[in-house]
Amino acid sequence: MPFKDNRKEIFRIMRKFIHKEISGEEFCDLYYELYDKSIDFDVLSKDEYNVFSSLSEKAGRFSDSVSDLKKYPKVYVDYNDLKSEVEKSLNALKKLKEE
Repeated sequence: MPFKDNRKEIFRIMRKFIHKEISGEEFCDLYYELYDKSIDFDVLSKDEYNVFSSLSEKAGRFSDSVSDLKKYPKVYVDYNDLKSEVEKSLNALKKLKEE
């Protein structure tokens, strides 16, 4: 599969998640497909890469299973943690765009 500049699509799913138009699980699945599997890393600045990679780590650890979250609290993140990371990432990326 050829790598692509998926930044616009990633921004779109981030906003959809923040506005509760897609679930945490849907966001994480889409983020994995758009970022981890198919982004062209050459189009990203170092700062963008750092923001997207940090979000990728959180998205990869998301679980909506109460038992997972209780049993492994330092491994999994819940909806609120994921939402906070998405909001933080969007703000950081907006600042980068303004520079």
